[in-house]
Amino acid sequence: KKTMGKFVRRHTGKMLLVVDEVDDCRSPSSARSRVARGFTKHSAAIRILSGTVACNSPLATWAPFEILEPGALGYESFTAFKNRYAEYETGYGSGERTFPRLVGYQNTEELRENVAKWSSVVLRSDCKDLPDIMPIERTVDLDPEAERVYLELKKALIADLREGRIVEALEGGKRLIKLQQVLSGWVLDDAFNIVTLGKTNPRLDALRFEVDMTPGKVLVWCQFREDIRRVVEALSKDGHRVAEYHGGVAEKRKAEARHAFATDPMVKALIGHPKAGGRGLDLSAGGATEAIIWYSHTPDLIVRDQANERATVVGGRSMPIVDLVCRSVSYSVDTHFLEMLARKRSVSDESVGSGLRRLLERLESLR
Repeated sequence: KKTMGKFVRRHTGKMLLVVDEVDDCRSPSSARSRVARGFTKHSAAIRILSGTVACNSPLATWAPFEILEPGALGYESFTAFKNRYAEYETGYGSGERTFPRLVGYQNTEELRENVAKWSSVVLRSDCKDLPDIMPIERTVDLDPEAERVYLELKKALIADLREGRIVEALEGGKRLIKLQQVLSGWVLDDAFNIVTLGKTNPRLDALRFEVDMTPGKVLVWCQFREDIRRVVEALSKDGHRVAEYHGGVAEKRKAEARHAFATDPMVKALIGHPKAGGRGLDLSAGGATEAIIWYSHTPDLIVRDQANERATVVGGRSMPIVDLVCRSVSYSVDTHFLEMLARKRSVSDESVGSGLRRLLERLESLR
């Protein structure tokens, strides 16, 4: 902000403001969003860019388009915008507390038309030199002990729901996290101690197999720090040199990890958290990276799609995206998260992707 302020004072009224990755400004009240809007009055022209502007929700379009012009999408307040394009029902919390619960979206064709007034769209298929990403699912089992714990946790949650006990969003999220931990072969107990479940870890074994079978380098994304620790330990025991990239690594060490992964042919894998390393970094290692493996999954589509592009380079090879998915229990959290991502991607694609592209082409043909 300070650097931008100096530039703005020198070039007020003459500058082009370009906000790239504008989905970072999707929260109307965030400091980043407010700062970006503050610079607009000093700009002669404004452009915003993003490949993930509506990935988690079409409601995320309002604040970015406010940078272009106040009221660009037809509503000068976010509250009015939400009321027009979202459907809510009354949710009940503890005591007498109620809250609006989002249940879906409405008037999406109108929203797409308003977005079209300000937009142009470039699809992946338009970029002939950009390689494809290839989704691959690898089924993994659970150790019997981990499966027993998983089914007990799921049974308790279902019982609470059937008995009418209110499971609030925060508590429900914690329970999903615990179920996801069990799929990785461990869990935090009530005293926040890590408890290993079972004598084997089929998920870890499947990862080791994938790494061994990939000739080049691999990126491994993990949702939990404990997952990263266990993956690093297992691959190191297999004789692989690895680099770590997550919030617990100092910035200097992160830079060293990126450099080692990019330049040292002996470094086989970079193991990281997608929020730390999954955006804005070139982790292709000059084309040596040959697979991205999701050891554990994020439900955030923006984080997911950004992390999937860390190894794609212009003119490079197609990139396998390998998902480790537990199928030994019915409808696991793995399946739930991947299906959730698919639904979000479908809504996003219709709002600002191929659906918007079709609308723009139709409008162009009517001129």
